[in-house]
Amino acid sequence: MYKKVKIYAIFTILILIVLFALLTFVRTKDVYFELEKIHLKNILNQDYSGYEGYYVYFYKKDCPFCKKLEEDILTLNDKSKLFIVDTEKIYNKTKSYDWEKDIHNLKKIGTINEFGEITYIDGESKEKYMNISKTNKYGKALRYEFINITKDNHKVYEDFKIGDVCVKMFIPEIDYGNVVDSKELILAGVPSLFYIQDGRIKEFYFDTIEIQELIKNDL
Repeated sequence: MYKKVKIYAIFTILILIVLFALLTFVRTKDVYFELEKIHLKNILNQDYSGYEGYYVYFYKKDCPFCKKLEEDILTLNDKSKLFIVDTEKIYNKTKSYDWEKDIHNLKKIGTINEFGEITYIDGESKEKYMNISKTNKYGKALRYEFINITKDNHKVYEDFKIGDVCVKMFIPEIDYGNVVDSKELILAGVPSLFYIQDGRIKEFYFDTIEIQELIKNDL
């Protein structure tokens, strides 16, 4: 009888070790293992009883910008109601934002020489486009991206010369306030985060910087 109990105990311990190893493996592979994943078609109709609204986070496992947010998203999950959408799944494919149209909004602000020294056009500077309080027509704070025209990207920006220093708005111009069906959703890219109330998108946060600022400063 004692031998049977001993064998049973050893067998139970082995099973627990295997289960623990499997759980550790799964968590390593998927940091969001315990978060609630939903399909794109259901993003506007989730139950958020006990909360004023809920967040939906769009991500991709191999996205380097998404990886920078992993701890922040886990923090967001602890503080609020959160659902996540894996954009790699075929059933979560959305319409894509046309970033190419923004190429025509590129503006030259100076030139850069072979030593990396920038000469700005009168009235222009990088500081002019940083930490500004202006918003676009959808209420999003304006953010800009600086682009140096080189041999590598000149074909994309062929209206400019190699050595030109340019600036363009780095916030998608998308009207999310009127989206009433997930089929209408246009995704600028990942990471993207939406705040939803009463079946409507109330707030939109794009890219690592905006999402981190929300989680660290506003929650």
